[in-house]
Amino acid sequence: MASRLYGGLERTEALAPDKDLESLCMAYLDIASAGACGEDQRHVFFEAGRRMIEEPGRGCDPLGWYRP
Repeated sequence: MASRLYGGLERTEALAPDKDLESLCMAYLDIASAGACGEDQRHVFFEAGRRMIEEPGRGCDPLGWYRP
């Protein structure tokens, strides 16, 4: 997350959470190790995503139509 996909996105700005990055990484490792994602873990990632796109000047548009 911190590398923003290792610079592989040329025409897109990859967002990474500014807060709680370490705890999100640990949650991801827990999910990967277990091979399953519980509802509480799912909520953690959805909330992190919601916070990122609600920051002023940010938006989420997987089709590339968003223009702030």
